[in-house]
Amino acid sequence: MLVRPSGAIVPCLALAILTSGCKSARAPRLASGHDERAVSLVIANVPVAAEYFEPRQAGSRPAVVLLYGSGGMVGAAPAYRWYARSLADSGVTTIICPYFEASHGRERRNAANTRIWVKAVQDCVTFLGKQPHTDKRRIGILGFSMGGYLGMSAIPHEPRVHAFVDFFGPRPELRASDWAKFPPSLILHGRDDRSVGVSNSRELDRNLTAAKVRHELVLYPAQGHGFREPAAGDAHRRTVEFFVKNLAQPQ
Repeated sequence: MLVRPSGAIVPCLALAILTSGCKSARAPRLASGHDERAVSLVIANVPVAAEYFEPRQAGSRPAVVLLYGSGGMVGAAPAYRWYARSLADSGVTTIICPYFEASHGRERRNAANTRIWVKAVQDCVTFLGKQPHTDKRRIGILGFSMGGYLGMSAIPHEPRVHAFVDFFGPRPELRASDWAKFPPSLILHGRDDRSVGVSNSRELDRNLTAAKVRHELVLYPAQGHGFREPAAGDAHRRTVEFFVKNLAQPQ
């Protein structure tokens, strides 16, 4: 389903994923209702440290694995942390999964690395599910660009994922039966994206529609591989609201 963007305008560039045209901005800090710390875990058999954002309220909580794009945490780290902080302040524990470290580098996608990175994603899901305040029945994935590709690649093998948001990710080649395993999904893409063509999200929309998966496609006019205002603020709002709504109750 195609939805036209609307919503609040927030300071530009702070939310511009991949900081396209917005390199001087810093993401604004929320009034913190969460704690941040480094956590140690093992992904794809490699010990790593990851950034962990945890709400302060007591009780069982949903959680999200955030997957950065092909640039890793270089340059766009403030934007990724802005999403993680926003989710944590909304009651959703978030981990930024450092999947590049599982292959000891930031090489471009290839068959060998993709297998390693998908395993890293699954191990981040496992880590979240073992945390004392995480409801393992309420875990989601948020993927940006290549992170979206990896999220889509992992989901058919990962029934613990119950919500998915994709920012302009390349669509993997999956079987029809694999698309039917997807949870409720939100797809966000710029119509003028020259790095990952919008045809990827249109085809993803068709695949999920054919599989009768509940989902939403939002295409932003005059936006490329990274959003400026007002699209940046709209995408941010939709993402947080989507996870809060779809992870509100055990699936």
